[in-house]
Amino acid sequence: VGQYGALAQDLAAAPQPIVYLPFAALDAATLLMAAPDLVVCALFADEMATGDAVAVVERLVKLKYAQRILVICPSLPSLAMIEAELQAMGPGPKLRLIARD
Repeated sequence: VGQYGALAQDLAAAPQPIVYLPFAALDAATLLMAAPDLVVCALFADEMATGDAVAVVERLVKLKYAQRILVICPSLPSLAMIEAELQAMGPGPKLRLIARD
């Protein structure tokens, strides 16, 4: 559990199902339909073209998403600096960065 304890509790308490969206589908209509209170994305884009955290955060800010954002990344040096840079893009403290082990 460790660092993921709070995330697991948040997801378990979620009143709605978990919805997976590829980055290309992240638009105003889909965001309105899903109405997420938490968006989870990876720091780095993967082979499924899900979009990296910078692209996801930029899109969410453009769409005026005002809920929580959780960015998951591998263990890296300077996690606080990376988190601060992502927060400065617009979401502020509603964005959290956690490292998976």
